[in-house]
Amino acid sequence: MTNGRGGTFRTPSENAASDKSRLRQELRRRRDVLAPAARAAAALALRDRFLDAIGIAADTVVAGYWAIRGEADLGPLLLRLADRGVTCTLPVVGLPQAPLRFRTWTPDLALVPGAYRIPEPPAGQPERMPDVVAVPLLGFDRNGCRIGQGAGFYDRTLAALRATRPILAVGVGFAAQEADGLPCEPHDQRLDWIVTEEYALALPA
Repeated sequence: MTNGRGGTFRTPSENAASDKSRLRQELRRRRDVLAPAARAAAALALRDRFLDAIGIAADTVVAGYWAIRGEADLGPLLLRLADRGVTCTLPVVGLPQAPLRFRTWTPDLALVPGAYRIPEPPAGQPERMPDVVAVPLLGFDRNGCRIGQGAGFYDRTLAALRATRPILAVGVGFAAQEADGLPCEPHDQRLDWIVTEEYALALPA
């Protein structure tokens, strides 16, 4: 399997956890070699491509995420959205098998460590149902398939949201994380868009 940028990945056999683990390791390596200056520039380019591609009205609720472990930084995007009066939220991890919840975020809000020590809005911040969900990832392909950290939080969350209302799931990452033909099982939730520092793509339904 090639990554669309000259690299090669091994295609995991169905339900082969060891192959998926190796794929995740390779995708992390490709993500983590990016230098700090390249990451900072990518965050600004990603912000601009996201705003150009995705129509965000002032009454839209956007779910972002707080970047950890080398994920693409959404800080500049969230700041620009907040400046435009858009309601921004961040995920809150509850029970291990439960969907994520989303509490409102503002630039002056002090975050607190949540599950897995990921910063999140404190209890007492209003919860909102998002219209647009920015989804972190380790890898993606142009069929809308995504591979994440393996805990399944976003698959459960997108499934729960889509069962109640239309939403837009936008995978956010670096162009180097693109791969061809990622494994996509029945429970995996497909992305509607992918936005990187180099391009924004509407994906097939």
